[in-house]
Amino acid sequence: MRCDCYSLDFPKCLTDSISQNPSWLPVDKCAEAIIQLSGINGTPDEKHSGEDESVVYHVQNPCGFSWTSDLLPALKAAGLDFEIVPQKVWIDRLRAGEQDPVKNPTVKLIDFFASKYDNNNPGRKGLLFKTDITATKSKVILNGYDVVKSGLIGKCVDQWRKVWGDPERAQ
Repeated sequence: MRCDCYSLDFPKCLTDSISQNPSWLPVDKCAEAIIQLSGINGTPDEKHSGEDESVVYHVQNPCGFSWTSDLLPALKAAGLDFEIVPQKVWIDRLRAGEQDPVKNPTVKLIDFFASKYDNNNPGRKGLLFKTDITATKSKVILNGYDVVKSGLIGKCVDQWRKVWGDPERAQ
């Protein structure tokens, strides 16, 4: 997993103004869900028998989490050192910081981030896709995956440190 919204050196802050509830699903869980939905591991009778072709499956984690009350504390608990600032301050610091994308990958997305967060408006809540039908065909989606409590955030931070050249703090 890659994180282009934070680097070890710049700007050492994240915003708590994002009122979204991400529903990240690790790619291995996604793949498992797709296999379950495809029916390729089932018996011939189970494979698409009587399927309604108008059904759309949403391969999305039904276990969302809060950016502010779940993710930011998990990142801190994993050892990332950052200041929590309002969204406009975050954009201002990003603009004033290192502009070399090799040193600060976040700047590659500055236009995108600015279009969303260079204001004092509350963020949008995000889309919520129904997964009820998908859950009847996929145990992965039925059970969901707790990205925060699973320890995945800590694993990601550890990997980021290795990639960003902070191996002494990597576990």
